[in-house]
Amino acid sequence: MGINSSNPAHDPAIVLPQTTDNRPVLDQKSITDKVGGGSTAHANAVHETFTCKDAPVENQRPLKVRVIGAGYSGVYLGIRIPQRLRNIDLKIYEKNEGVGGTWWENRYPGCACDIPSHSYQYTFAPNKAWSGFYAPSHEICAYIDGVAEKYGAKRFIHLGHRVTSATWNDTAKKWHVTVETNSGESFAEEVDVVVAARGNLNTISWPDIPGFDTFKGKKMHSAAWDQEYDFKNKNIGVIGGGSSSIQIVPELQKVEGAKLSCFVRSKVWISNRFGDVTMKQLGWDPSDIEFSAERLAEFVKSDDEYLRFRKRIEDDGNLVHLSTLRGSEMQKEFVSMFSKITNDVLGSRPDLLESFSPTFGVGCRRLTPGPGYLEALSQPNVNFITQGIESINETGLKLSGPEGRQVDVDVLVCATGFQTNYTPPFPVIGKQGVSLKDSLSFPRTYLTMAVMDS
Repeated sequence: MGINSSNPAHDPAIVLPQTTDNRPVLDQKSITDKVGGGSTAHANAVHETFTCKDAPVENQRPLKVRVIGAGYSGVYLGIRIPQRLRNIDLKIYEKNEGVGGTWWENRYPGCACDIPSHSYQYTFAPNKAWSGFYAPSHEICAYIDGVAEKYGAKRFIHLGHRVTSATWNDTAKKWHVTVETNSGESFAEEVDVVVAARGNLNTISWPDIPGFDTFKGKKMHSAAWDQEYDFKNKNIGVIGGGSSSIQIVPELQKVEGAKLSCFVRSKVWISNRFGDVTMKQLGWDPSDIEFSAERLAEFVKSDDEYLRFRKRIEDDGNLVHLSTLRGSEMQKEFVSMFSKITNDVLGSRPDLLESFSPTFGVGCRRLTPGPGYLEALSQPNVNFITQGIESINETGLKLSGPEGRQVDVDVLVCATGFQTNYTPPFPVIGKQGVSLKDSLSFPRTYLTMAVMDS
């Protein structure tokens, strides 16, 4: 998410004031000269309906830019835009009360990035102080917040501001944006550019199960965790078998007196950790994921060595994509590897093995590293249930099937992910009153950055 470069224009460590710029301000004559003899003229011969001026757009007039979200992408824009553009009125609206995006919201026990920390950072802001190979959520959130502070992005961020609509005004050629604050106030403004940097892991998806609202026990979602709740001696129901559940279950299984019922509908491959291969090649124990003081000192000592290490980890992760090719040798190798991981842990539990031996190939679903997950499922205080849930009632869940067994729980943990739609959760109305949600029956984009206006 960035470029390693010694060019000041590409290095946020060198903050360029908004009032200075090395680019010349082009007048209309210089623009015409360029159009007449350059690539733009050639382009116009092919596409006569559009002329792209060879001049920075903000040379001609000030621009109001609004960014939605202050996670990784929003903070990045808060750094790059003021460095590279002039005459920009920039604001970043963040609905939460802190910087960090999904890492600010997700605080469940065991929450961590399953990508090696040194690959999951801005390339221009390498962090040599990650506490371990896989950073916990609070550490990632602190990193994003620290980068925003260091490079001046925080001056543009407005916390507790939720964008509720964006409507294109074709007469004014501007976006009409409405915003609500967490204090209950609302306002609207006309802006030139709206950038959605909100990601797709922030709108909670609750289970769509009949009777869900009738449950009288405690309910919580993995992305809205109640950190004050005491799970000791509780009957806990966990719905979901994806990445969040795989991290939550091992932690809850260890709680004193807790009994877990895990409701998992789909089969999944449980993989080894990303980066294990590199760790072994370096002579490190893949199970030793916390960095010693000596290892951290090695990173601090040499920038070049640290950069080589980061690139090696990056190469390791990129090679994984070859496993998505159906029938490839790597996919076959991964099937064999993941099957061995499962068999080694669950060999004595054939009732569990089937759920972790999918018929689909590796890569059809995101790889899910699960350190400690299979071990937790095989413990006597965990019940793994693949039977469907027919309904939820006041005291628990009724399973589908002729028997319709009842499973009573004190607390219901919903690790059911997010609404990963490709349209925002608020109305976006473009030209001629066309709704983005209605027009995108299939996610078609231009260079992944923009969509058709009709």
